[in-house]
Parts: sequence; structure tokens; C-alpha cells
Amino acid sequence: MSANGQRDVWVTGIGLSSSIGDGAEEHWTRLGNPTTQELRTKSRAGHLIFPAAAVDLARHIPNRLDAKRWGAVQSLGVHAAGDALVNAGLKGSTELLARTLVVVAGVGGERDVALDHSIFRDPTRFENSSELNRKIVVGMRPSLFLAQLPNLLAGNISITFGVAGGSRTVMGEELAGVNAILIARQLVADRAYDVALVGGSFAADREDLLLLYGFGGFLWLGDPIPVWSRAEAGGGVTLGTMSAFLVLEGADHAQTRNANPLCRLVRIGASHSRRNPGDVTRVLSAQWDDSSPNGMIGIISGASGVAPITDEERAALTQFASLPVRTPGSLTGHGMEASFPFNVALASLALQHGTFYPPFPGDALDPSPLSPLGRVVVTSVGHWRGESLAILESIGSEEKR
Repeated sequence: MSANGQRDVWVTGIGLSSSIGDGAEEHWTRLGNPTTQELRTKSRAGHLIFPAAAVDLARHIPNRLDAKRWGAVQSLGVHAAGDALVNAGLKGSTELLARTLVVVAGVGGERDVALDHSIFRDPTRFENSSELNRKIVVGMRPSLFLAQLPNLLAGNISITFGVAGGSRTVMGEELAGVNAILIARQLVADRAYDVALVGGSFAADREDLLLLYGFGGFLWLGDPIPVWSRAEAGGGVTLGTMSAFLVLEGADHAQTRNANPLCRLVRIGASHSRRNPGDVTRVLSAQWDDSSPNGMIGIISGASGVAPITDEERAALTQFASLPVRTPGSLTGHGMEASFPFNVALASLALQHGTFYPPFPGDALDPSPLSPLGRVVVTSVGHWRGESLAILESIGSEEKR
């Protein structure tokens, strides 16, 4: 129990899907052998992306037509949510799931790419802006593809697994993933819910998103190289398809049902304001906690590779402490709304195993081995907004009883 009357919040289950693989244990195995990694990338609309690895969707989605109709965001999201429930020992627990909260972070509906192409092919044929606006409005109304929406994912999770205690959905790139976990943790800590299923899903294989981020100048246009090297070479994001869900549970509730927790989610801090020069350092330093846990400290950075923001994060992390830093985005790409839940899940996995996985070749700020692991700090510095930091720590065996 914390000093303000809130209860401790434990992570009791995780589900992961990315270019690394399918499921938590496959992620852990591949992360533990970085020197043998072959980056899974492909070209989409002329841009480099990290696609999802092969996934056994039938594990949680027995109807193949559902998986095909849903698309990547929905099917991978439901799949990861199912793995998290299994990991927590909750799948099929009808009574408990009926009062479990689900919180989902996701992106908006997909644009009609064919319509966009028809406009870009000959924009001069529109005599004035009103004609162009009419073409877009009339063309998009019946054709906006909604299967990417987070509220649809929350509904599919609820229907598939019986998670019926209520739902909340968040949109808005990296900060959406942060806010989803922040909301879920707060509601569990305040005893509004005993259990929350929270996470996000992102599909990099979308031409409209590549067009959007390309026009903004955010995409990396070269070969796949580590995040920090990308920032030094001019900067840019390499998008990656991923999905991650976590089960957050009140410690007392988890103890009552003899759950086996992965770690404690200590706290989350975030900035919701427009970014100004120096904000990355200011926000991260305000949330930093250098108190000594029972074990060593490591950092998982959600750095996107965009310059100069990634360079500022690197300088800030070096300034705070000389600690080992891992950057999963070098191996998985950047998953926008799903990136923070994904990295928090990786931190939980590391704390469960009691050790940090080794750095990817050429990607370490500090390659030191780290065991026994007592605390992991997870950063999320958005590609253009959203400085955030989470702290997770190990749970003693006497607490688990």
C-alpha cells in the first residue's frame, strides 16, 4: 500500500507480437541472441518497414474469416490480448473477466488510397479548391476503412474473451499508448477495478500512414541501421507492425488468487503539452527516480530515431546515469501507439527473468551485462510530441505470497 492510500499495481500477464516473433517466450529467446539476429524488413510503397512475424492466429481466433475480415490491427491486437490473458491465468475466468476493464490505444481509420492516388495523378484538373474539397469529401464518406479503430479492437476483445467490465480507447500516436497504461494503472490503483487489460496495436503496412509521415519528413529513407545511428545520420522513423497487451492487477487481488506476477508498475509520468526546446531533458529528469532498488537498473528507450529529438534523449539519459540502455526499435521498428505498451511489456519480461537481454550490435549506449535486474525505466519520446517515462521493478518472493 502506498502512502497516498493507493494499492500497488502488478503486471500479471503480457502478450506480444512483432517482427521479432509471436509470443513472450519467442521474443525473449530472440532478444537473448542479438548477434544472430536477421532483421525482418520489407519494402512497402518504396519505404522500409518491419512486418509482423508469422503468427498462429487460430490460438485465440478460431474463425479464419474473422481474422481475414479484421485486418492486421484487429487480429494481432486480439491475439496479443489473448496471450496476455493466458499468461495471467485469466482466459476463461468468466466471472472475473466480466468485471475486467479493457483500455486500447490505436490509430484512426484508413484512408482510401485509390482516391488519394487519383487526386495526386493530376491535381491540376481541379480548377479551384472547392472542387478538390468536394472530391475528397464525397469520395471518402463511403470509403473510409474503419477496421483500424481502437474502439473496434476493444469491442472485438470484449466479444472474443468476455472482457466486459468496461472499455476506454485512446488515439494520438505514441502518447496514446502512454495514456492507455496510465489510465489503466490509475483505475486499478484507486480500486475502481481489480484487473485491467491494456495495450495497443499498430500496422506499418499502410500506404496512407507512409504518405502522412513521409510528407512530414519523419521517415528514414536508408537501409536498416540502429536507432542512435539513424539520428546521427539525419534521423527518421522506420515503422514496425506490432501489438502488445498487459494485464494490470491490484497486488492484493493478485495475491488472493495466487497469481504469479511479472513485476510492479511503480508509476508513469508524461507531458501532454506542445514540445519546446529542452523539453525532452526537462520532462525525463522530472520523472527520473535514482533510488536504489533491490538489484540493478536498466533502461528501455522508445526512441524513434527522429533527429534532433533522439539525440536529446540520448544526451539526457547519459546525463542522468551511466546505465545500460536498450532500444528495441532497432530490431522491431517503431509502432507509434503500440510502442510504449510493447516496451513496457519487454521491461516486464526482463524483470520476470531477472536479467536484461544483451544489446543489439552497434546499438548500446552502455553494453554492460545486467543481473540481477531490480528496476527498468521505460522512456517514450514521441517522434514530434509526448515525453513520458515509466518505472517498473521486481517483486520479492515474500510479497508474492
